[in-house]
Amino acid sequence: MNYNKIGEKIRSIRENELKQTREEFAEEIGISIHTAARLENATSKVNNMEVFLKISEVSGYTLEELLLDNTTTKEKEQIIRRINYILNVLSEDELEYICGNITQFVRFNHREQVKTLGEIKKELKK
Repeated sequence: MNYNKIGEKIRSIRENELKQTREEFAEEIGISIHTAARLENATSKVNNMEVFLKISEVSGYTLEELLLDNTTTKEKEQIIRRINYILNVLSEDELEYICGNITQFVRFNHREQVKTLGEIKKELKK
């Protein structure tokens, strides 16, 4: 395992996604702030799998995503996972509202690429 990359990944998740201080993060996963710092800075190896399991639980990342150098995991996949989480807590009315806004956004920003249903039907008739 590359502890430097693991530490960088965990720090990035804590700061950019969880928006937590190191102290808040350490408290949530049940370790000391000193252990959290060692983990992020890779100053010593943290081999307790329970720590990684708790980080996985808190962050929503699998152990594979946390511990392996998986270059196929894209930022887009992380965004999709975050969006899916958010969508699961919204009401049907809120989802309809968001869907309408996304549709307008896509039509405005990608008008050359997005076709209306009428345009698609016309093309199919040709």
